[in-house]
Amino acid sequence: MKGLLPGGFPRVPGYDVAGIIADAAADSPFSVSERVMAFLDSSRGGASADFAVSAIDATAKIPNEMSF
Repeated sequence: MKGLLPGGFPRVPGYDVAGIIADAAADSPFSVSERVMAFLDSSRGGASADFAVSAIDATAKIPNEMSF
């Protein structure tokens, strides 16, 4: 399977995430403690991990009225 799947091993499955920003660059449109949802890079995944890194253009704020 290692030769068939891009992104290397060990592999953490999952692509959709929802959570709270733990860290962000100073020029990021998001700030620490904001609630967000994102779709992770399809070649790497990683949504089942405790922490995930997502691209800014694949991340959106979750309205306060919406649950995780």
